[in-house]
Amino acid sequence: IPLLLQTAGGLDYGVTVPWLTMWSESMPWTVVPFAIPPQSMEQGVRLGELLRDFCQSQSTRIAIIASGDTSRRPRNMSEAARRPTADERVMSEVIVQNNVGRLTELQTEDACLRHPLIVLLATLHGLPWRGHIGAFDVPLTVGQLVAGFANA
Repeated sequence: IPLLLQTAGGLDYGVTVPWLTMWSESMPWTVVPFAIPPQSMEQGVRLGELLRDFCQSQSTRIAIIASGDTSRRPRNMSEAARRPTADERVMSEVIVQNNVGRLTELQTEDACLRHPLIVLLATLHGLPWRGHIGAFDVPLTVGQLVAGFANA
């Protein structure tokens, strides 16, 4: 299963920005950021299963952040273009309904969030959880979906 450790420093919007948004002080734990290159749904599910097995074998709590933009939009977009796209609605419904199989309905294969979302939901598969959508926005030209997961 392809996996890339993110070793370069600097500001990246996949890991660093979400962490800095949640915690302004230095973090007292280890962060292991990795990137998931485009892969098949089967590979993403398998990676999620391996990640779940690893997390369940640990005695400490582990936080997982799946991040990526949901879509790109034109710079001079209309107010209507700021509404969720069909793919963003599917991603939202997948999270709320706990149904990773619906990700096959995505119309574009290149949504950055697609692969991390597959891995995250496969990691959570079989565990008692429920998802909720916290926010959706289109700052600049990128769709951002914020979701949370809690024990059911």
